[in-house]
Amino acid sequence: QGGFYSGSTLNNNIVLSDPDFRRLILAKAAGNISDGAIPSVNAILMRLFPNRGNAWVVDNQDMSLTYRFDFALTPVELAIIGQADVLPNPAGVAINIQQP
Repeated sequence: QGGFYSGSTLNNNIVLSDPDFRRLILAKAAGNISDGAIPSVNAILMRLFPNRGNAWVVDNQDMSLTYRFDFALTPVELAIIGQADVLPNPAGVAINIQQP
């Protein structure tokens, strides 16, 4: 209880299963040791989602990147990619996610 707490939730937290939590940890570890280059991020995406289809990064040449997937992401996977900020991304660059 605090002076500014209204009692409402501040965000939509997602409860992770053990396999999803492992995926989050592996994504963060891979992001930490990555050089941030597009081929490195592409390799991370393919390791995170094996046997699901193609996943890659596109530099839009306008200070934004797009993560593209040939398959639909689950809500947990979408949260890991979009909200957890685990994949390397340059400062000041907007991130978009495109999936079917």
